[in-house]
Amino acid sequence: TRYGFDNHEVIAVGNPDIVQFGLSDDLIGSFLEIEKGERDNVMYIDTALVLRGATFLNQTEFIDHLISTKRVIAKAGKSLVVKLHPDHFKSDTPDLLQEMGVDICPNDQFISRLQSSCAVIVEPSSAAIIPALMGMPLLLARYGKLSQQHFGKILREYPIGEYLDEVSDFKRQLDSLNFKRNEESVLIWINKNSGPLPAELMPDRVLKNILKLIRKMRLS
Repeated sequence: TRYGFDNHEVIAVGNPDIVQFGLSDDLIGSFLEIEKGERDNVMYIDTALVLRGATFLNQTEFIDHLISTKRVIAKAGKSLVVKLHPDHFKSDTPDLLQEMGVDICPNDQFISRLQSSCAVIVEPSSAAIIPALMGMPLLLARYGKLSQQHFGKILREYPIGEYLDEVSDFKRQLDSLNFKRNEESVLIWINKNSGPLPAELMPDRVLKNILKLIRKMRLS
């Protein structure tokens, strides 16, 4: 009802992000089959808040945030991989981060780099739904300059997700998420939030529903 529509007026046709990022059906829920702690990377998904003048005052603050995150991840015996928002590639931020030893994930390697990661730190982003659909532990970043960030209900209800209010708590919280990993609850969440599958058929579903509405209008 938020946009003036009742529930029965809304038709689910599929999640376009699944197609955009190339998440195949066989990878949905696939992380649940992986042994805990088996992978060495931790991915950070950025939303370019600094470019919108939000949260970070300037580029330096944003870079410092990622470097401090990288140090904590390293102390936990893991390596940080950063998935930057595409808008960052219009600036020199990716080059500066790489000069400082930060591993930048290209857009076309997003899924493969997730497959080599044990967990994901996320800012509020639609891209965060992808690792969740894979069944990966999510840490919702609310530490440092991100302390006032708000996350949507879909991520707040994810069974193996927690707010990360202090980056120094990363290892403890990751261990906690791995301990409480429950396959059944995650699969229920995935089934509720994936949308109709396969996602590639979304255009067909849109067309079928439009034709159905046209026929309904003609008969009324």
